[in-house]
Amino acid sequence: MVRNNDEYAFELESWCIGAHGTGNNYSKIVKDTTGLKIFLLFLSGTIIDKINILKSVSIPEEIESENRIAVYSGMIDSNIKKLADSINIQLVKSLRFNSGLYNITVRVDNNAVKKPFLSSRTKRSKVDIQREILESIISNPTTSITKIVYRCNLNYRYCTNLISEMLKLNYLQMIEDESGMRYTATTRGIEYLNNLRKLNLS
Repeated sequence: MVRNNDEYAFELESWCIGAHGTGNNYSKIVKDTTGLKIFLLFLSGTIIDKINILKSVSIPEEIESENRIAVYSGMIDSNIKKLADSINIQLVKSLRFNSGLYNITVRVDNNAVKKPFLSSRTKRSKVDIQREILESIISNPTTSITKIVYRCNLNYRYCTNLISEMLKLNYLQMIEDESGMRYTATTRGIEYLNNLRKLNLS
């Protein structure tokens, strides 16, 4: 799990096998195929609404503290922060699940106190991701795989497999230096990227 500017990102091979109810409209338990459970609490409405939700929440004991997350909208104050800390809930503006081709972002609509939602599910094609990888590498030559993962918003394992495939196709070249393994675009990779850009414009 990575925290970055009030956003939590989960790197999961299969982001979830279902969102399970908790007996109320403002929380869910999300399960991964590995058995990981994430407790999601949705905080919206006024400061008082958010405090009341936090006071009434019931978190299953088997949910580890680092997997208890409240996604909030609008404003929060020190009372909300203290209350969330007391029950080991992390407060974030958005939550992202990265899983290969899928990116799922969780946000809360401040006007929907009783109807929180999971939103922004987008699917990128393999070609789209190859393009993003090449653009990332060209903008910063000799890039590490970790930087590619974060810049292109990918699951680490999926990114590794795709990089291996692009190396075989001679779109990328691997360079080893004192910092470790780095990647750079080949002439063929740059030509491939240019062709993809032309297709995107047409």
